[in-house]
Amino acid sequence: MDSKQKELNRIFIPSITTALRPAYGEASTIKGAGAFPKIKAIIANRVSQSKNDMFLGTVDIIKMELEELVNSLVDLIDLDVERIFHDMGEDYLTGVKISSEMETPLKEELLSFLNSTSLFGDIAREEELPGDNADLTDAVLASKPVVVTTMNGTEVQHELEHMDN
Repeated sequence: MDSKQKELNRIFIPSITTALRPAYGEASTIKGAGAFPKIKAIIANRVSQSKNDMFLGTVDIIKMELEELVNSLVDLIDLDVERIFHDMGEDYLTGVKISSEMETPLKEELLSFLNSTSLFGDIAREEELPGDNADLTDAVLASKPVVVTTMNGTEVQHELEHMDN
């Protein structure tokens, strides 16, 4: 960036040199007492006469160079932003994948524990009981619900099954 700025500043040198060359030629011939104020006046007059011409063409060149610099900076920033989003996406997806891989064995262990407790079995049995007025004793004693976990690829399915005692 700094080198590009220096390069842009140097673009003015040829046009300034060309515009001031006649003044430098005239100033180089002045000698003797009071030469410095005369040289200063010659150069100042030449600058004021040609300042517009000196910079107009160069300004257009610098505008184009600055636009190219801005475009290259925008491209660099775009690449950085894309890289950051890509990295964040990978981190997020990796976290989700690891989380789901860790959840499956924990779910299986929890379901196994729940199947072994009578409270869960009683709750599951209540869902399977016949209507409100029926004799529930035989239905409860006849079945013992079990949660069966199956895996289909990455999907875990839980189903109630009954085992006869």
